[in-house]
Amino acid sequence: MIPQIQRKSNFEFLRIIALLLIVFHHMSVHGGVPFGSGTLFDDIYFQLLAFGGRVGVWIFVMISGYFLVNKTFKFRKMVKLMGECLFYNILVVLFIFLFGIRVLNHHEIIKACLPLGTYNWFASCYIVFYMFFPFVNVFLHKISRLQHLLFLLVGLVVWFLIPTLANTVTLQIPNWGSMLVLFTYAYSFGAYIRFYYSDRVISPKYLAKLFFSLLGTYLIIEYLVYYLSKRFDFLNHDPVYLCHDSIFTILFSMLLFLMFKNIHINYHYWINLIARTTFGIYLLHDNELINDYLWQNILHIPAVYGSTYMVLKTLGIGVAIFIIGMVIDLIRIKLLEEPIFDWINPKLDEVQVKMERWYYNLTERISSVFIKIS
Repeated sequence: MIPQIQRKSNFEFLRIIALLLIVFHHMSVHGGVPFGSGTLFDDIYFQLLAFGGRVGVWIFVMISGYFLVNKTFKFRKMVKLMGECLFYNILVVLFIFLFGIRVLNHHEIIKACLPLGTYNWFASCYIVFYMFFPFVNVFLHKISRLQHLLFLLVGLVVWFLIPTLANTVTLQIPNWGSMLVLFTYAYSFGAYIRFYYSDRVISPKYLAKLFFSLLGTYLIIEYLVYYLSKRFDFLNHDPVYLCHDSIFTILFSMLLFLMFKNIHINYHYWINLIARTTFGIYLLHDNELINDYLWQNILHIPAVYGSTYMVLKTLGIGVAIFIIGMVIDLIRIKLLEEPIFDWINPKLDEVQVKMERWYYNLTERISSVFIKIS
């Protein structure tokens, strides 16, 4: 989610769109929306807002796969991610304390002091995944193109299609893996595009047809399940169940990723600068300590549901959250991150050299032990 300097802006623009989708998702799922108390349009609209969340998440991980599959682990990047998580945890705790929102217990305060994204599920998963992505890269570089494609196809069926079909009739079959497994899947898709489609342009018209065909299919299925679930108990009654790890979220993510890969936008300073703040915006607006309070008590989303100009209000609130978060994160970057990391980056690089030397020696010793045993 943190772009590199002078990177082309097509994927950076996609980061911005993905984060906006995530913001609208949180507005729906944390907003205390009283589904069923309004019109059909009200319910379907907020279901669509919820749908963008996982789409945005998978897009971020796919972009990481596209850019990191040929890279090595950077200790300074992991420290930067952890420092950002710690900063926003402390900022949220101070906000809760200063405005007297509620009393935090000592467990919550201790967790807030851990720089592991403990109050943001995506941040914690991403940091852990970043520790393991070099090993995933080894796997992806070793397998053939056919094996890579089969991995993606089998994973699509096992981790997305089967759970979606099963959960539609409330069988409650899990996705047979943790979020880190799904992260690996999305990462592998981005890597596949980097390996085999770097210089190939897929017809924009073809991608647009696929996108709108999939959208139409999703809307029809969403409406049918929503309508029929009121009459048949065996159908899923959760109005946003298709918005989580469904076959639709991963397919939409793939299509949007491919569409923006084919858009040629050279380096654009403002796009890349705004995209640089997306991780910070996420950490600020979706902290578990305050997310429900933000949407329900400060922004009054339940009152927005079914109100006059509902669509304009939700769009305005989502964009406002993005802009406020962006401004706060730009201040953090300029006043804290850049000065601090300009000073400590050489030290972090020294630590990385020692870690790599230790890792090399350890693997050599383990290999020699196994050779003697065999």
